[in-house]
Amino acid sequence: MNHKGDDGDDAAREDAGDCRATRPVIILTGVTASGKSRLAMTLAQRFEGVIINADSMQVYHDLPILTAQPTPEDQVALPHALYGVVKARKEGPGGGTKNETGGGSVGGTGGGSVGGMGGGSVGWWVTRARAQIKNAHQRGQVPFITGGTMMYARALMAGLSPIPPVDDAVRAAARARFAAVGHEAFARALIARDPAGGAVATDPQRLIRAYEVLEATGKPLRHWQTQVHRPPCCWRFIVVIVQLLPAAQITAATMRLEAMLAGGMLDEVARAGIDPACPLAKAHGLREFRAYLAGELTRAVAIQRTVDAMKTYSKRQRTWLRNHLPGPAEACAQAVSWLHWPADQDFARVGDWLAPQIKKIRSS
Repeated sequence: MNHKGDDGDDAAREDAGDCRATRPVIILTGVTASGKSRLAMTLAQRFEGVIINADSMQVYHDLPILTAQPTPEDQVALPHALYGVVKARKEGPGGGTKNETGGGSVGGTGGGSVGGMGGGSVGWWVTRARAQIKNAHQRGQVPFITGGTMMYARALMAGLSPIPPVDDAVRAAARARFAAVGHEAFARALIARDPAGGAVATDPQRLIRAYEVLEATGKPLRHWQTQVHRPPCCWRFIVVIVQLLPAAQITAATMRLEAMLAGGMLDEVARAGIDPACPLAKAHGLREFRAYLAGELTRAVAIQRTVDAMKTYSKRQRTWLRNHLPGPAEACAQAVSWLHWPADQDFARVGDWLAPQIKKIRSS
């Protein structure tokens, strides 16, 4: 049964002063290889849902097996969005499709700047995810935001600052100056123009980002970060975090890699030709299995190094889950509900927990 709103338009509801949280947005997140995609399939089938990708590697078209995108069969069986929609830059002159540009920074965090990073950036993703969520609500579907890029989830919930894109020449000049004068002198130069720059003075990446935004726009980064574009307040977020113990994750990651290898991953890696400067070049396993194909590593070592890289990344994911996802005070939705679910428990029971939550939201 569909559950369409009376007018089907979030903006119209807000303009009329109606800020009741009646539109559910389900965020499914957790560490790498915890079973998020499997959970999404289970829930989307039960609740007439659409699965919206929230993984920065899975937005790319070029490595669907290595990046663990849903299979073509799964994408036919249930609606999916934002998987494989960006072509990665290729190695060599004139190779590849240039990524789209898009700016933005996670509202109020003082970090997470992504302006000018193009397709797959936080700003690029939030714009498209919001459109997909609105479309899902208009069709009476439940949107399931699924993936492990925590910055995506935070930006969707807490809002995004409208930082204009920074020209490549400005970015290059900022990095060149940093290299020429050194960290301390560069920080002093920024603070002389923007006293709030001291908050990022110890982090080279954030320091350079603050400098290039000031150069490009004439206004400090903090100015843009206070102008947050919040999500529609008729959205109600429900966050389901799939929990997986480190030891179990090693087993799950190893099994997933073996399945990828059996499914043709090596052929995919061999023909990829990804530009090293493209974010997709950081996909877990790409470097390791390129080395294996070149005869530089054994298969076992390539698998082990890939699993080790996943373990390191998962530590950062767990830190994000503990410290950075917003609660009700930061999200524009009237409330945020949370569920921590062990990966080894029956995912169908998550649906049992969600059913009354979704019903309550829609009847508000």
